[in-house]
Amino acid sequence: MKTIYTLTLGLLVLLSLTASTAAAPPLELPVPEVATGGGFVIFEQATYPDVLVAISFTAVKDRQGDVTGKVQITGGKGVAIHADVYDLEVMDNKAIIASTVTSSNEPGIPLDVDLVLYVLDGGEGNNALDSGLVVIDGVTLIPPLPFEGGNIQVR
Repeated sequence: MKTIYTLTLGLLVLLSLTASTAAAPPLELPVPEVATGGGFVIFEQATYPDVLVAISFTAVKDRQGDVTGKVQITGGKGVAIHADVYDLEVMDNKAIIASTVTSSNEPGIPLDVDLVLYVLDGGEGNNALDSGLVVIDGVTLIPPLPFEGGNIQVR
């Protein structure tokens, strides 16, 4: 009899715990933000006319607000710039990706300066027009240009 009483009491406690958790509203966590992609832009500058520049990036803001990612820019005359992402802001189909330059073989771009990439996800398909611009240390390095041969995803 004592065993049945103990089992019944245990079952009642278990049911009361289950009922109280089922009635609690779900915990709403922020949705992760993601911006990834890459492509080529044709950059026209007086010193380097019609330079093909490759831009690639990945940036993720998780549910806790922690941001990780990388930006890489390579182009004419062997320029290579790498940066670590520290902030990501997503607004609809646009993203602002803030990073710090960690590697650069371009004398005019020192280490530890801000590199901000502004991108626009133009959608899917042949008529989609993805674009972006690059600002380094407050100066526009690459003006707003369409991405060729690539894809940008912002969500």
